[in-house]
Amino acid sequence: MDEQLAKEAIKAVSAEKQRIAEEVASLLKLNVEIDTTPSESLEKVIATLRAGAENAGVPVCDCVLIAGSQSGVAGAERVGMPCVVLRSSLTARAEFPSANATMDGFGGADLTITKLRNKRRS
Repeated sequence: MDEQLAKEAIKAVSAEKQRIAEEVASLLKLNVEIDTTPSESLEKVIATLRAGAENAGVPVCDCVLIAGSQSGVAGAERVGMPCVVLRSSLTARAEFPSANATMDGFGGADLTITKLRNKRRS
């Protein structure tokens, strides 16, 4: 029963990640497909981050990755992209020392880019 519940939770989180990626992509007029399987390789993450920055016509260092996993943080660090981690129930106790900031949610309506930039490494 616990295994099935865990599988359903992972499936729901993956679906939510895809929904958010599609929403952001529609704002940027991009098409995004995220591989959220555990076998997601660092090379795929790095290639995706570089491709996203190139497609947007923005230097990688001027982008900000909003990540929810160690693979996203590692990829951002490798390409020199600032990274903010939004914790989920699955990562509530995880440490992300190379992220520029770690937050427990979107921060409410008062979260601004200025506040995000002023966040210190956790």
